[in-house]
Amino acid sequence: MKILIYIPIEDAVKGKVDPNGYWLNTNNFKDIQKDEIVQVSITSDEFARLCDLDTKKTLDVFDGFPEYKDLTLGEFQGWYSGLDDASKERYKELQNSTQDNKRNK
Repeated sequence: MKILIYIPIEDAVKGKVDPNGYWLNTNNFKDIQKDEIVQVSITSDEFARLCDLDTKKTLDVFDGFPEYKDLTLGEFQGWYSGLDDASKERYKELQNSTQDNKRNK
């Protein structure tokens, strides 16, 4: 399986993905940001490694979906239904991680 992610063009040229600098969708990007990123395809193993790197720090749903913090409750369903399957899975993982972090404090 291949997973599509968005990364800065400069990272694509270098052939490396920064675990803190990739996105699963471009829903709330401004036009100028869209000019600075490119869509790339990675394997599920590469994606798992990115997620493993992410889990070494405390994760929050805002890390993977910065636009989430500006959503109102009324906007959530439309936003969530617009996510692709991989993004929905990532959201669920981050949401669970957030809840686990709250329980451990």
